[in-house]
Amino acid sequence: MLWEEIKTQEDAEKLLNKVGHFHDGCFRELHVWSGSYINDTAHYSALFGLKAKVLIQCSKHHGIGAVELLFTDVQKINMVQIPEGSFPEISHATLKYEDGVFYWADERDWDIKDPNNDEILWIAAKGLKWRDKSEWMGDALRDGAD
Repeated sequence: MLWEEIKTQEDAEKLLNKVGHFHDGCFRELHVWSGSYINDTAHYSALFGLKAKVLIQCSKHHGIGAVELLFTDVQKINMVQIPEGSFPEISHATLKYEDGVFYWADERDWDIKDPNNDEILWIAAKGLKWRDKSEWMGDALRDGAD
């Protein structure tokens, strides 16, 4: 499936409704990269702007089993370990567009101004696209190896 760009809060709401706010979902995978590299002749190429791909697997209540999100011009990624004994379920994700930045968080009513933001998973980026990757259900890793 082709990437669908999210440009507005209305686009974000359409995605959330299409996937049931990621209800009964789980954060499966995160792949982050920059544009910088060093080639075979030791030439350094500095290209700025982090990108991140996230794979979220969902129950198929809304017809989509897995969603891949592509964040461009990433501003921040806040990763946290799920506490031992907790269940890693997303019950209701947040996707907001504020002041030119998209915010995705694995909690309902998440707010960038909350002083406890370091306790949950969230991503801030200036660009966002998504695609249906329902064929990627299961335990296979898509962007990395064990």
